[in-house]
Amino acid sequence: MGFRLLVTVWCACWLAGCADGLFFYPDQRNYLSAGPPPHQDFFVQEQPDIKLHGWFLPAELPGPVKGTIIQFHGNAENLTSHVGQVDWLTHEGYNVVAWDYRGYGASTGHPDRSGLFHDAITMVHQIQARPDVKGYPVYLLGQSLGGALVLAVAGSGQIHGIRGVVADSAFASWRGVAQEKLRSAGWMGWSLSWLVPLVVSSGYDAQRAVAHIAPVPLLLIQGDQDDVVPPDNLDQLYEHALPPIFRWQIRGAGHVEALTRYRAQLRRPLLDFFAYCLDGNTRDLAADGLLKP
Repeated sequence: MGFRLLVTVWCACWLAGCADGLFFYPDQRNYLSAGPPPHQDFFVQEQPDIKLHGWFLPAELPGPVKGTIIQFHGNAENLTSHVGQVDWLTHEGYNVVAWDYRGYGASTGHPDRSGLFHDAITMVHQIQARPDVKGYPVYLLGQSLGGALVLAVAGSGQIHGIRGVVADSAFASWRGVAQEKLRSAGWMGWSLSWLVPLVVSSGYDAQRAVAHIAPVPLLLIQGDQDDVVPPDNLDQLYEHALPPIFRWQIRGAGHVEALTRYRAQLRRPLLDFFAYCLDGNTRDLAADGLLKP
């Protein structure tokens, strides 16, 4: 075996062993210094050695529940650092489910792409079967890695009865985001980025799954100043999706800022999207003036 080939094989093997480290940054820290919102802890047995942890935040408004929104969070930390982006929805009449992938927070196991995909399928089925959820609309909302995951799950054909899907700052492909991370890591990462197609498969790519979400309404959101997931990922996903689909590119927004920095402006359009999923009335979903045409 020639020296160059040997080096290539060694680099590919090293990169394959580190591949999960490119995507997943879990921890078990509690990020809620002010205390958690009202919630019910629950666990879901995914496999004999995998137990998933979640919080069920019940709707707090008087009157009938409007639906249940399942959050798929980003690739770092755990649900305690992400739930604050969606817990306000309980005051709008929605149940909210925040949960951790395997290896995150109180969920057991070690994260990998296949495992997270199956965790997500199991979690959606378990939430749909809850007595306090049955009979009400269920929506999926994912952010960053969670956005890519929610698109893969919604387009997999393995879940049914979902009324709407929201993906915020999702990447189109695992290979693409892995190459982007390596290229931004200096000359060493740049020199290894060409090996990514050899060690990162195209399985579970959002770009391949997004065309199969219709006729469920889909909302894609991304900031035009996103420095984590390049904004052209929004274009790639939109081009492969089928109606009904809405595309919000937010002027001046960075990564996953739709429900933090820009929440006040996007709150009403987002609630209108959930309502549209039930009655088909588009209202004026982009009336805030922040969205690029």
